[in-house]
Amino acid sequence: MERKIILKGSGVIYDVSNHTYHYQGKELKGITGTLINLAYPKSKTYKDIPEEVLNHAAERGSACHQAVGNYYDVGISSTGYEGIVDKAVELLKSKELTPIRFEYVVTDYKNYASPIDIVCVNAKDEICIVDMKFTAKLHYPEVTLQTSIYKRWFSVVNPKLKAKHQYVLWIHTNDDHEVLDNGIFELDTVDDAFIDDLIDCDTNDKKFDIAKYYGDLPAKVADVEGYIVTLEKLIKEKTEEMDNIKAGLCELMNKYNIKQYSSAHIQLTRVTPKPRISFDQKRFKEEHADLFEQYTKTTEVKPSIRLTIK
Repeated sequence: MERKIILKGSGVIYDVSNHTYHYQGKELKGITGTLINLAYPKSKTYKDIPEEVLNHAAERGSACHQAVGNYYDVGISSTGYEGIVDKAVELLKSKELTPIRFEYVVTDYKNYASPIDIVCVNAKDEICIVDMKFTAKLHYPEVTLQTSIYKRWFSVVNPKLKAKHQYVLWIHTNDDHEVLDNGIFELDTVDDAFIDDLIDCDTNDKKFDIAKYYGDLPAKVADVEGYIVTLEKLIKEKTEEMDNIKAGLCELMNKYNIKQYSSAHIQLTRVTPKPRISFDQKRFKEEHADLFEQYTKTTEVKPSIRLTIK
C-alpha cells in the first residue's frame, strides 16, 4: 500500500519573475550564483562561450523547463514543445519516477533558498530529487553539487522525510525545439564537509579551494569528459559492428567449409567447436589449501581507474 507523502511548505516567498527569496522579512540567496559558482566558476565552465549565446541558451532552457512543468500541472503540452515534453515524460517513466511536486522551494532558513525542479517518488515509494537541464553539455560536478544541497535542505524543511536518490534529467535541444540528445542519470551525493566548507567561504567572503577535495581533477576531467563519452560510445558501436561482421564471416566459412582465408591485409581462421576445460580455482583452494599456497604467487597490480559512463 502506497503511503501518502505530504510535503511541508518552507514558508519562503519565491518571486519567480525576479528570482528572489524572502523568509520572515529576510532576503535569502539562491545557490546557483553563489555556492555552485563558488565551487565551479562560470568563468571557467563557459569561458569560450559568448555572453549572448549563454543568455539565449538560458532563455530556451527556461521555456523548456516551463513547458514540462505546465504539462504535469495541467496535462497540456505547450505548442511547439510537444517533443521535449514527451521526451521528459519518457525519461521519468524509464526510471519509474512519478512527479509529486514542481518548483518545490527548500532552504536552510539562514542564508539560502532554491527550488527543486521536480520532487518524485519511485516504484519503491522513495522520495527522489530531479533537476532538469537543457544545456548543450551536461556538467556533472555542478549538478551533482546542486542536487546534493537540495537533498540536504529537503530534510531541513521536512524533518521526518528523507530524499533517497538524486537525478538529472537532461535534454539538449536546438532553437526549433528538436531533441538532439537526452538522458536521465542518477547522481552521487557530495559530502556534507564539502558543502559546509563552501557555505562558510561564501558567507564569510573567503576563497573556496576545491583542490583540498579533488586536487586538479575537476579541471582535467572537464577538459576530456565530453571526448571520453564520445569515444566510449564510438568504441561500443564499432565493437558491435565488428562482432556482427565476424559472425557473418563465420557463417560463410562454415557454409563453405573454409578453414582459413588469407589476404594481403587480414587472415581469418575458423575455430571449430570443441569442449573447453576450465580450472575451478575456488574449489581447489578450499580442498587443497596447502598446494594452492605452494603454487600461487603475489604480483603488484598497476594502478588504474574504473570508468563508468553514466
